[in-house]
Amino acid sequence: DVAAFERLHVLRLDRAESCHVAILRYASRTAWAHHNYGLFLLHQQRFDDAIRQEQRALAVRDFMMARITLSAAWYGKGLGYLFEPGQAELSKTCFEKAIATDSTNANAWYGLAMYLETRAEQSSDRALLASAGTALQRAAELDPTNGVVRAEWMRHQKLRESQARLDSARAAPRED
Repeated sequence: DVAAFERLHVLRLDRAESCHVAILRYASRTAWAHHNYGLFLLHQQRFDDAIRQEQRALAVRDFMMARITLSAAWYGKGLGYLFEPGQAELSKTCFEKAIATDSTNANAWYGLAMYLETRAEQSSDRALLASAGTALQRAAELDPTNGVVRAEWMRHQKLRESQARLDSARAAPRED
């Protein structure tokens, strides 16, 4: 029965969260306790709560796993804002925070590139388009096996080449 399985799953998640909270009651100054709870919250897509827990973990001790999880939470939050009307600037801020926390987060670079490309298309701003290309290139360098990033990078390169040909044709003297 699918409904029974779903109820059991929710019950297990509730119990897991209760365990994390109980551990924090007794070990509130332990970086790993905050990090483990933050990781649990990240998997629940509770990004604000995950961010808070990872920031608490990092306040106790700076360690890479907390940075990676914090960066992933900022990315997830930014992705949620990216396509919401009027929230694009918030997505940019989240992606930038993700990159500042862990500059090797390829997804955050990709999210920033998507934001920049969308803004470039809306405003016809070539500098934004170039910045999007730089962010896409960084994402592709960090995760060369990511097919989506590679495809976007190739599409972006073709777009830039087409624009360069168009600019050349416009700059060439006309023969009338």
